[in-house]
Amino acid sequence: MQCGRFVSEYQPVLMMTLRDMMDPPTLCTKLRACRDPRDTLLGTDQCVLGPSFWCQSREAAQMCNTVEHCQRRVWKEAPSPAESAGDRGCPSQDPPPLERPASP
Repeated sequence: MQCGRFVSEYQPVLMMTLRDMMDPPTLCTKLRACRDPRDTLLGTDQCVLGPSFWCQSREAAQMCNTVEHCQRRVWKEAPSPAESAGDRGCPSQDPPPLERPASP
């Protein structure tokens, strides 16, 4: 019952705070009063179609985050260093060479 009293007493302050912190569409989405336009309906994500969709074009592979898979298995090409590093633009990091002990 304490929660009910708290909400009743502070509802105006809570609502004003929420309104000031978020724009109306975000607030409605968070309160589940409207559907998030980014929510996809089951079956509408083409990436679930598998490699036949992923590898049909570089754009599809990028969208589904499967470029390296398509390069190695379907397109039969070596991935670029940027794509091998997770497409973050990071150079691939090879381990440093082992140092050999000095000869006596």
